[in-house]
Amino acid sequence: MNKGLIALALILVVLVGRYIPHLPNFAPVMAVGLFSSVFLGRRYGLVVTLAAMFLSDMVIGFYQPGAMLFNYAALATAVLFKDFLGAKNKFSGKASLAVAGSSVAGSIVFFLISNMGVWAFSGMYAHSVSGLFTCFLLAIPFIAYSIAGDLFYNTVLFGSAYATQAATTKRLALARN
Repeated sequence: MNKGLIALALILVVLVGRYIPHLPNFAPVMAVGLFSSVFLGRRYGLVVTLAAMFLSDMVIGFYQPGAMLFNYAALATAVLFKDFLGAKNKFSGKASLAVAGSSVAGSIVFFLISNMGVWAFSGMYAHSVSGLFTCFLLAIPFIAYSIAGDLFYNTVLFGSAYATQAATTKRLALARN
């Protein structure tokens, strides 16, 4: 399958995943960022992630521009976790742990950066250390949904890639016999 088709499929995953009813922050965007950077390359992964978010925001609705900028910056960090995963064609128990660890780390980074944007631009919190603390404290329930969503979607994406690779390897082995 070529990169363009994979990119379009991943953008569609984000559009559907953000549009259908779901728990707060239980969305595929960070997972698509990680997956696309591994399978399409860091630059392409970044474009896919940000384009998918922008297109889905066009459908769902835009919000405070400063907070959006922080969210987009937080999403862009997903491609950085690619380096923890190694080669895209080597799946193993160790790789599964690396995907899970990258998922959780990405969720935490998104939580920290995006809530800095909420604190700075929403007007909901005092611009003080106390206001920042309150912002993070009140956002704690959302990080659980982010972690669950990132783990779920990364399991689906990387699991599908593994299953496809395993089936292809088996087919090639059978063809050689």
